[in-house]
This record gives sequence, structure tokens and C-alpha cells, in this order.
Amino acid sequence: MKKILIECISLSTPRGRILAFCAGLFFLGAIDFSAVTIPDLCIWKKLFGFCPAEGTTHALNAFLRGNFSQSINYNLNIIIIAPVLLIIIIKDALSILKLHK
Repeated sequence: MKKILIECISLSTPRGRILAFCAGLFFLGAIDFSAVTIPDLCIWKKLFGFCPAEGTTHALNAFLRGNFSQSINYNLNIIIIAPVLLIIIIKDALSILKLHK
């Protein structure tokens, strides 16, 4: 159990990334972030006055709920982040399936 937890935290193996992704999906699906305010911890915003990642959590939440236009309004980076996450998950799932054959 300890090994699996370390894999999930470090994202060092396909199994750890898949489990962390599923936990993240559950978390994002269970909470409606449109009603939640997240504390502003961004160092970029404090130093430069803007944060390129601001709204990413809200954007992922909206994207996973199927609100694509709303997710783009939260953060345009979702156009890059969502496909990259999908590619990583598919690659990891395929590698896990190959191991179990």
C-alpha cells in the first residue's frame, strides 16, 4: 500500500499516474468549483501582476463537466492541457495493458 501511495504522489509510474488521475477526476467531479474560491498562492501574480495558470482548476472542472466554452473562458491553456493529459493517460493505460498480457 505504501508503494502505491508513493507512486501516486511522485507520478513516477504509469500505475501511479492513472491512480492519481482517477483521484483527481473524482475530486474535480465531486466539487462544483464555480461556487468555491481558491486562495491566491501564485508567485507569478505576486511578482508580475498576472498568472498564466490562473483559472486552470476551474477550466479543468468545467471541461470535465462538458462545459467547453466556459472552460476556455476560465483559462485558454485548457486547449493544450486537456489533450496533453489525455495523451498521457492513454499512453499509461496502454503500457499497463501491455504489462498484463
